[in-house]
Amino acid sequence: MAKKILLILLFTCLMTSVSVVSAADKQVRLYVNDIEIKTIEPIIKAGVTYVPFRQFFEALGYTVGYNAEAKEVSGRKPGSEIKYWLGEDIVEHNGQGYWFFEEAPFIQGQVYFPLRFIGDIIGYSARYDKQQHTVNLTQFGYGQEQAIRELLTKYYRNFSPKLLTSDNLELGYYNLEFEYDADKPSSEIPVRDFVITINTIDYSAMNEAALHVTYTENTQVMNQKEEFALTIRQEEGMWKIAKSTMMSSTSELPSDINETAKAILVDHYDEQEAVLSDLRTYYKVSNEENYELTYQYTSPLFIDHWNSAMVDPRRTWDDVLRVNFMISDERVKLSKERVVFLGEKEAVVHGFIDWIDLTQDIAEGDIVYEALIYMDYANGHWNYHYEYDLEQGFNDW
Repeated sequence: MAKKILLILLFTCLMTSVSVVSAADKQVRLYVNDIEIKTIEPIIKAGVTYVPFRQFFEALGYTVGYNAEAKEVSGRKPGSEIKYWLGEDIVEHNGQGYWFFEEAPFIQGQVYFPLRFIGDIIGYSARYDKQQHTVNLTQFGYGQEQAIRELLTKYYRNFSPKLLTSDNLELGYYNLEFEYDADKPSSEIPVRDFVITINTIDYSAMNEAALHVTYTENTQVMNQKEEFALTIRQEEGMWKIAKSTMMSSTSELPSDINETAKAILVDHYDEQEAVLSDLRTYYKVSNEENYELTYQYTSPLFIDHWNSAMVDPRRTWDDVLRVNFMISDERVKLSKERVVFLGEKEAVVHGFIDWIDLTQDIAEGDIVYEALIYMDYANGHWNYHYEYDLEQGFNDW
């Protein structure tokens, strides 16, 4: 009689435990990146959502295996490998160990993993909707591709300190009251090709990632490629740059630059001569340390931008130019100059610059480099804006 009562109690307990699990199974549905995974039946135990190892990782595209001798279950796909040894309290992902708070449960012949725990390890965030009885698993970066590309484009082409995170050390170099993006004028130089290539992106969390990005921009006057190592993070719902390091930069003249220069020389001889004449005047008065004329032949756009963006209002371009004339003895010799772009308000000159500074024992011929010199038209003549050294490329990878 006692034996019969014991069997009835045992059967009742088993049925009760199974019914609790089954009820939970029916109530909870799993979604991965907004798609319901109907092959997986999560269970909730002590407030923790668990999923079966094999079905879960197979649904994510892993190849699942089991080594009976080592009691090892594993899942593999390109870039991700997960391992777990039955009865242990550690799981390994890509060689890195992670400890469970408690041993993974073994239910109906399958090992179950805590969903939030394993999701964090392989790059997913988990959210439980109690009202809908759903668990939503979202891969780090899911749905963020367009927003990240918009950030990368603005950072390269329309930079503003607003694109930097609040802890980015570069903020100290900028006047945060100045509207950098609104101040930048559009260029007349035709862009033939502009491509952003995200070579790698590695999410460390839902709102943070490390990227290797290549920018390729080909214009009528220069082909340029620059590579950056970037760390980005979300702040106030927007992706921003937390850290930026330029790793390489290369530039070269387009293959048709000679034909471009020849066409300008033939079709716009007088106009291109005016550009070259004003550029020669700029270098002449600069070499003579003639402050008034050097200032007059410097781009007003450059001066306005410098003075407005400068963090220290005492370091105006007027101050910088005067100090430079006082402490240095720089001279520039321009040779083989030719106009390679001629617009209404913008021109570009290609040539070779021999930079001399007697205060640093740099003599004529010591430093000669190929450059593009950018100019703009204002106040009835052409003005020096800036120059780009075509030989300044580097590679720090």
